[in-house]
This record gives sequence, structure tokens and C-alpha cells, in this order.
Amino acid sequence: MKELPHIINSINNTPSRPLNDMRPADVNKSNEDEVRLNAYLVSTQEMQKLTLSVLYKNRTDVI
Repeated sequence: MKELPHIINSINNTPSRPLNDMRPADVNKSNEDEVRLNAYLVSTQEMQKLTLSVLYKNRTDVI
């Protein structure tokens, strides 16, 4: 249990991929909407690319 504060501090100060390599400790009231929007758009765009690649991979009538 003595290590818990160290672990939490480490997590909060390590860049996070879903936050566009921003540290969770850097998110605040003034940028929370931008961070949320960036995280949502990135995941949505990645999902769209994946979906399109699966759709086109499975098509047999591609010209």
C-alpha cells in the first residue's frame, strides 16, 4: 500500500496514447473539451479505416 501514491503519480505523469500522448496530469478544465474531442475523433477515424478495410477486403466485385 505504501507504493500506491507512487503508482498513481507515475500513471498521471506518463503520456497516454488515447490522449494523443498527453499526460493525464496535463488535462484541465480549459482543455478537457479539446482532449475529449481529439480522443473521440482519433478512435472514430481509426474505426472507420478498419471498417472500410474489412469491407473492401471482403468484396469480390471491386473494379
